[in-house]
Amino acid sequence: MAPDKTTTLLSRRWVVTASAYTAAIVLCMIFLTWVLGLNHAELNIPFAYQGDALLHSVLVKSIIDNGWIWHNPYLGAPYGTQLLDFPFYDNLDLALIKLLAMFTSNYAIVLNLFFLFTFPLTVVCSILALRDFNVSYLSAIVVSLLYAFVPFHFYRGEGHLLVGVYFLLPLMTMVILWIWTGQLTRRRMLSGIVICVVVGCAYPYYAFFGCYFLGVVAIASAIRFKCPQRLAWGIALIAVVFGTLIINTSPSWLYAMRHGRNQEVAQRSPIDSEVYALKLTNLLLPITDHRVELLRNIKQTYDRDMQHNERDLATLGTAGSLGFLFLLGWLFCVRREDPQGDIVTALAVLAVAAVLLGTLGGFGSIFNYLVASKIRCYNRVSIYIAWFSLFAIALLLDALRRWMGDEPLAVWSWRGLLGVVLCLGILDQTNSAFAPEYARTKRRYQGETAFVAQIEASVPSGAMIFQLPNVHFPEVPSVVAMNAYDELRGYLHSRSLRWSSGAMKGRPEALWEQRNGLDIGNEPAVVGPEGVRTINEQFPPEALKTLVFAGFDGIYIDRYGFADRGIMITSQLQGLLGEPPLLSKDRRLEFFNLTSFATTLRAKYTPEQWETERRKALTLP
Repeated sequence: MAPDKTTTLLSRRWVVTASAYTAAIVLCMIFLTWVLGLNHAELNIPFAYQGDALLHSVLVKSIIDNGWIWHNPYLGAPYGTQLLDFPFYDNLDLALIKLLAMFTSNYAIVLNLFFLFTFPLTVVCSILALRDFNVSYLSAIVVSLLYAFVPFHFYRGEGHLLVGVYFLLPLMTMVILWIWTGQLTRRRMLSGIVICVVVGCAYPYYAFFGCYFLGVVAIASAIRFKCPQRLAWGIALIAVVFGTLIINTSPSWLYAMRHGRNQEVAQRSPIDSEVYALKLTNLLLPITDHRVELLRNIKQTYDRDMQHNERDLATLGTAGSLGFLFLLGWLFCVRREDPQGDIVTALAVLAVAAVLLGTLGGFGSIFNYLVASKIRCYNRVSIYIAWFSLFAIALLLDALRRWMGDEPLAVWSWRGLLGVVLCLGILDQTNSAFAPEYARTKRRYQGETAFVAQIEASVPSGAMIFQLPNVHFPEVPSVVAMNAYDELRGYLHSRSLRWSSGAMKGRPEALWEQRNGLDIGNEPAVVGPEGVRTINEQFPPEALKTLVFAGFDGIYIDRYGFADRGIMITSQLQGLLGEPPLLSKDRRLEFFNLTSFATTLRAKYTPEQWETERRKALTLP
């Protein structure tokens, strides 16, 4: 191609745009591969395999197995389970997961790809928002990458999978700034409505925070410019977000209307807003285990004296912290108003408003005590603060470019500075601990896969498996050495088996074990709406017959859920069944096959008697 033609092609706007986005995505994947050590990863094994990550794995597998998450016949046997009492309102994110599931039926691949895709999605949406305010492509790329790689994203990971999906926040901020500036063309009005609808379908916390910021900006802008129309537009967009959220939550509240409200699930106390509040120290201090020893020691000194919870995940990183401090200082500076300065003022107002909402004893606490307490983790507003702060950094970088002039040396010096800011920023916001322990997870995951495969081969297709110890679902603490949601692992490895874990507490289906003397474990007795929950430490002999009458084909035991590592319950079942259990390679899991016992028992009953016993066993309390 001739030089003049090449120059003409490269000068075209769409070529520049495509090149910028492509470069940003490529850089994102390079940094992501390095930070997470993806060269050691296997996509068919989940990056995280404990705690809340297991619950999100179940969500993904439920979408693959059942089309959506609300009902799952493979959990909560013998009745199946539902998640309408413990809802996930992020229908946009779940739809994206379902889209990925069209290409593979392996839940781990879908889970890992979804998590990885959130990084380039965040980069692309951030560049779109920055470019709308005339930020240069290079500054936009640097800041967007820093935003995608804030510690918040890695700390949430697959454990808080949906909390870490924040790619819509820059677009929501763009709409908020349109209200502030009053630059609402017909096209922007339509775009704002569409963005607010999409935000209303995403993570509810971010929709709630977005409505708050819309309200703050609409009121401030209407007063500042004496323009009630801006207030009206703010209220209208809040109504769009809230209305969309109501539609997304409708399956849950319609279910509650038909079946009564579940008083044991997803209950939140107003005091939670204080426990999980935002603190400036968590925003501004460096990440735990920082690469620089001095910064690492500063954080360790602070951590020794403080109670830890998820608000520790709110750190902005050095770039974000500098941007945040700049915005705070901007409010107290005498300055000449100009279009860029007006945007900085808006960002400063938004940052302060975010702190007032989320901080200990802030507006969030007042809202929780006076209105509703469903939003409890106000520290999560930190991801909005991170965007406001990094947006300010983008404006500063462009201001520096203008100050340095257009001489070739100045231009290349500025570009070199951007490279330094990007590389140091990524190093500052990440550490080696962000890379999952792939080898360790692989050993455990493959061992459990092999064990469940042995179970599945020894029982009929669709067999029901009774699990011990009995652990209520969801949101329960660890039982002895068995961590939260460990009981869901069996389902993740099976194809057709039905598992007793996962029955929704507070509903009759979850009381089936207790009614039949099968509530077995090491948990203390609990007093709830249904009375005292009495937990047996031994397996009642008559309860074994109930299991068989109900249609269960085996008993699956996690020894870590018993103080004696299951020695007593194993010995008792061996005596009752007359055969040893199948053991996992690490000897943590064991399985007793009830097929022989069921055959012997069935021979003692006529078909009519057996059907009577079956109906009796399956009667709901």
